[in-house]
Amino acid sequence: GVALLGSDGRVKLFNPAFALFWNFDPGFLEQEPHIADLAAHGRRLVSDAAAWDEVKYSVTRLDSERKPLGGKIATTDRVLQFTAVPLPDGNTLLTFSDISDSARMERALRDRADALEAADRLKNMFLSNVSYEIRTPLTSVLGFAEGLQMGLAGPLTAKQQDYVRDIRKSSTDLKTIIDAIIDLTAVDAGALELRLDSVDVTAILEKVAEKLAPAIDHRDLTLSVEVAADATSFVADPVRVEQVLSNLLSNAIGFSQPGSNVRMGALKVGRTIQFFVSDTGRGIEPEFQKQVFERFQSRPVPGGHRGPGLGLSIVKSFVELHEGQVSLLSKVNQGTTVLCTFPVDGPKGSVAPRPLGQAGEARQSMV
Repeated sequence: GVALLGSDGRVKLFNPAFALFWNFDPGFLEQEPHIADLAAHGRRLVSDAAAWDEVKYSVTRLDSERKPLGGKIATTDRVLQFTAVPLPDGNTLLTFSDISDSARMERALRDRADALEAADRLKNMFLSNVSYEIRTPLTSVLGFAEGLQMGLAGPLTAKQQDYVRDIRKSSTDLKTIIDAIIDLTAVDAGALELRLDSVDVTAILEKVAEKLAPAIDHRDLTLSVEVAADATSFVADPVRVEQVLSNLLSNAIGFSQPGSNVRMGALKVGRTIQFFVSDTGRGIEPEFQKQVFERFQSRPVPGGHRGPGLGLSIVKSFVELHEGQVSLLSKVNQGTTVLCTFPVDGPKGSVAPRPLGQAGEARQSMV
């Protein structure tokens, strides 16, 4: 809709769309009403009367600083985009465009985004609350199972010992899943704070290797731990780094064939420490490689068991929380290597002990 108003503020020209948009009688407009009359009529059709006041002011102001005006006005049945453009001869050109469809689409997208955000908050709250509620009794189950295994209730038969062992294993697996859900929920909420310290590269790799030694023996595997001479230390949260490496090594163990070797180690690349965990298992199909770090994406390990698909998503979340990067190299039937890169000095803006700078000889050990 278009209308031309003279320097006296009266309608000189208009088109049918202008009359239609504002429910003006064409006969009324032909009488050259003043902008004040148009504004008085327009205010009754909009929720925000201030928009018409601005249009009126842009037409009637007499100073030399007249500038174009633009904005949106919502009527009872449509949304209009308007402009008021002062012309050199003192006249003013008013234009109104119907943008109702795009406004409805924008509102629908905004409402959908708000709904998704609310649903995501509700999901995270539910997962966090349920996880905490489950973890408490689960800890008791683990405690009782350990007590039974230690003979606190008397000697157990061989069959009973097998049952208790299964109870402990299943409870431990479930606790690991619950802890992962709680951690991921905390990351999503921005509530997980890193406790930064100087991390000894060799020490943390050896700690992870020792922790998972029973699983390595059970699968009849060997583990090589390889540390470059200049990969000494870096600033990070040691607990989270240990979780990252434990998840990666557990994953490699699960997908390795009995009798094979798993490699775990670290290099210094520029101002970063790059950890790697490599197996010679069945590899990951190309179409699945982009999904492995997503939550609840898992593949069955040899033997048919499928995990919950949280381990690698935890890895990605914790590494990125340190402002690091995760990448994966894999070929079917040849194996998989996962690389995790951490900045030597820790996340930007962090205040933590400086990493140790001593360089020694390259270190390699076998488990």
